[in-house]
Amino acid sequence: MKKIIFALIAFTVALPAGAIDRKTGNPRSLYIEKGTISVSLLGGYNTIGTAGLSDGSNYSLLGIVDNLKGNGSIYDINFAASWFFVNNASLVARVGYSGLDLDLDSSTVLNQEIENKHLTRPMLTFSVGARYYMPLFNSRTFALFCEGRVNGALGSSKTYSVTERGKEGQFNDISRVSLGLYPGVSFFVTNQVAVELSLPLLEGGYLWQTQYHGQEAAAKAHHGFVNFKPALLQSRIGIVFHF
Repeated sequence: MKKIIFALIAFTVALPAGAIDRKTGNPRSLYIEKGTISVSLLGGYNTIGTAGLSDGSNYSLLGIVDNLKGNGSIYDINFAASWFFVNNASLVARVGYSGLDLDLDSSTVLNQEIENKHLTRPMLTFSVGARYYMPLFNSRTFALFCEGRVNGALGSSKTYSVTERGKEGQFNDISRVSLGLYPGVSFFVTNQVAVELSLPLLEGGYLWQTQYHGQEAAAKAHHGFVNFKPALLQSRIGIVFHF
């Protein structure tokens, strides 16, 4: 991520004068004008996979999980609309869809064999918040920003094994609410189109879960969480259109 930020800064410095004339006046005080409306589409995708080598050696994680074989993916897509109620500051609404898919072929955890485990977790997400831009380097095209959000999510998860009788496991209904801070960088590539990179920095909230696996009464669980460190694997890059 640092390389991406440094590349954007270098490109901004090297940009020929007059290549983009956004007519924002003093860039130290004005980056995006009051009354501007913007829409954006952001997405993220991460994959991981491990496999044994031909000599019989296998991947080990922290010396606790051995013989790890499997693969997984994390993905999401997010649509956002913003209205700038004052210069450089906007109200933002978002809706998105995210998913987690993991397939564990085999592993050894503390000398216990675990194999044939699968997890799927689709989630519908939505949020409202406010964002403030801070233009830097006397540039009309480059700025840092920070966004505060109230987040909500509804979804499900399924953990199962594939047996002779089909898929056997448990199903969960999930509800989640949280508050968070999300910093990032914004870079205009034309007068109306910007590229933005953001990542979670601070987030805290609560999660409720109802679990079903064939019993007469459902099991319920809930927990609170606070995350204080940047989630680099959840960094997002997107295209923003300003009108």
